[in-house]
Amino acid sequence: MSEFEREMTQWMVFDSYMEQWEADRRRDEEEHAKAKNKEKKVVQVAKVHHEDPLYSKSMMRCLKIMERMVV
Repeated sequence: MSEFEREMTQWMVFDSYMEQWEADRRRDEEEHAKAKNKEKKVVQVAKVHHEDPLYSKSMMRCLKIMERMVV
């Protein structure tokens, strides 16, 4: 049988719970920020490889239709 020699109050329990909760929340926010940064990098790469709309396939199709309408 063991004996406890320290007094424990509900405020001590609450404070330790809140510290743990804040640490978990900070860790989750950091993970979310890292994931968001990775997504941003992918989007930026996609914007660099954006094709010019004047030379796109849809513009080419429209020009062919216009050419047929004129002739």
